[in-house]
Amino acid sequence: MTLVILPVQNLRDLHVGFKLKNMRKMIFYSQILVLSFGVIINASAQEIVKEAKFNSGDGHNLYQKMGEYGQTHQTERWQLDSVCRHGFIFVKFKVDEKSMVKDIVVNVGTPPILAQYLKNALKWTNGNWEVKTVNRKPTESQYFLLPVIYLLEADCPHEDHSYNDFWRMIRFDGTEEISDQNFYDRANETLDCIMLHPYMIKSPIH
Repeated sequence: MTLVILPVQNLRDLHVGFKLKNMRKMIFYSQILVLSFGVIINASAQEIVKEAKFNSGDGHNLYQKMGEYGQTHQTERWQLDSVCRHGFIFVKFKVDEKSMVKDIVVNVGTPPILAQYLKNALKWTNGNWEVKTVNRKPTESQYFLLPVIYLLEADCPHEDHSYNDFWRMIRFDGTEEISDQNFYDRANETLDCIMLHPYMIKSPIH
């Protein structure tokens, strides 16, 4: 067995080389750790959102369910015969984390009897909504926007109010004024909502 004694300078070079080699490894693994941590943070930042939607569980759609309200509350439904008007409006509402319809707002200028009927019909759908979830956690939905075409013509002369209703179609609290003067100025504005298919209500009942 031969014992080799290295000069002091060589020992220092060997020690320095060993430290540099370990340092390179530490830097390499640190970079991997930082990149991995960044991927984890980025993945967690991407929310998984599932929007609310109507689901009665019995195959009925939203409008059929709203129609059930009129069938079971005929006295209120027949009150619509006292309104002589036709046109179109919007109703907006939210669905909370317990599948309950809330914050129902009807266009400014809607006949009060019709507005109340639509609110009650929407509340009739409580419990029939798949709630919105964010990362599987139930949460309140954004606004739904429901277009309503109404033809209330029982025993009344025909009078066209549809042009006036057009200017009120996205007014809910009186501040969303649209007129001939600002119609094109507001063309780029957007509504944060989910648009539904139009709903039609007629009177008298045929």
